[in-house]
Amino acid sequence: DLIDKAMATAKMQGKKALTRDVVINNFESDFKLYKNLPETKKISTAYHEVGHYLVSRYSKNRRKLLAISCIPAENYLGITVYDSNEDELLYWDRNACIENIALDLGGRLAEKMYTGSCSIGARSDLKNATNMARDMVVKYGLTTKFSKRNVERNVSENMKNEINTEVDQIIDQAHKLATKILKEHKNVLERLATELYKKGILIGKEVEKICCEEEEKTKLKQEEIVKNP
Repeated sequence: DLIDKAMATAKMQGKKALTRDVVINNFESDFKLYKNLPETKKISTAYHEVGHYLVSRYSKNRRKLLAISCIPAENYLGITVYDSNEDELLYWDRNACIENIALDLGGRLAEKMYTGSCSIGARSDLKNATNMARDMVVKYGLTTKFSKRNVERNVSENMKNEINTEVDQIIDQAHKLATKILKEHKNVLERLATELYKKGILIGKEVEKICCEEEEKTKLKQEEIVKNP
């Protein structure tokens, strides 16, 4: 809703693309509160939001990013926003769902890499990821053991235990995927989080520029290693 409002504002102003000012004004961001937050809170939030984005960026079902913010507003401390129209174009199967769960877990994992602990928002992400994993098992039948005809309240205690085991396995698979992505792109994570911490909000084209710069650095390093092993 925030991005739709920002895009409508940009269009009324005759702009061809979203600008920082338009996004900031429509996010109703509380800059005063952001300024007074402890430095550790600001940067841990920056890591959290960037973690979400990077898992999406380096997954097969990559989404178009519109903006990342670590400035508090009425209903959130930080937010990563994608083009909602792309949701209809994504192909949803078991692997795509696991990637989506990994995206949820990416924030808490990136935050933990920096701070060694998890915030309330990170715990909320885990809850969302667990709910999605459970839906995969009992609602959509995206597992090898269960079909979507299974409904938890109608199954035996033994089957409930099997469902919980399946959910745990899905979460573990998503956790490993998110961890792998963040470790492989640690330089991008650190650079993006630092820039987000400094500016508070990064719009899509700013994020893309930073990622491409860091990816090019990594590519050059790898080429140098091949030349001089």
